[in-house]
Amino acid sequence: MGQRVCKECGLENEENAEYCMECGSKLQTANIHPDRENPLLDFISKNSKAIIFIVAMVALLGVTMEFLSFMNEYNEASGSYLTNLNQSNEQTIQKAQWHQVANYTGTGDTNYSFTIKGEKFRLVLNATPTRNYNTNFMKVDLKDARNILDSGKLNWGPRSAVKSKEKTINVTAPPGKYYINVHTKDLKKWKVTVYDYY
Repeated sequence: MGQRVCKECGLENEENAEYCMECGSKLQTANIHPDRENPLLDFISKNSKAIIFIVAMVALLGVTMEFLSFMNEYNEASGSYLTNLNQSNEQTIQKAQWHQVANYTGTGDTNYSFTIKGEKFRLVLNATPTRNYNTNFMKVDLKDARNILDSGKLNWGPRSAVKSKEKTINVTAPPGKYYINVHTKDLKKWKVTVYDYY
C-alpha cells in the first residue's frame, strides 16, 4: 500500500489523504516513496538562493584578501621609494620661506632702501598715533628705481581709539633694490618690517 509523504514536514500520510495530518499542507496526488527521494537534491532545491549567496560571499572575501595583500606590498615598495626620493630632494632643493631682511622704526617722515633676493616680498606696516583728537596717519610708498609699485596707509580720525594698527603689503617683483618713502602725521611711533621669500 502506498503512502503519501508531506513535502513540508516529511510525515507519511495514508494513501487516500488529501491533507497532511501533521501540518495540514495539501498533499501531492502522486505517491512519493521515501526510499526514492534524494535528500541532497531536495536540500539544494529548497535553499538554492542561500547557497548562491554563501558562494558569492566566499568569492568576494577571497578577492578582497588578494587585493589587500597586493596593496600592502605596493605600499611597502612605494614607501621606501618615496622616502629615498624625499631625502634626495631635500639635499638638492631648499624649500622657500619668509626671511626678515629689514626693520625700520621712527616717528616722522623718512626714506629707506633694501635689497630683495626672491620673486616676492612683503612690507608689514605698524603704527601708534598720539592722543591729539586730530587726524593721524602713516602712508608708505613702495618704489623701484622708476615707479611707485604699491602704497599702504593707516588712518585714525579725531574720535578713533588710540591703539596700534597694522597693514601688510604683498608684492610680486623680481630681485633687486627697492625704496620706501614714509609719510606721517602725529604718530607716537611707527615700524616697517620687510620680509623676502626665497
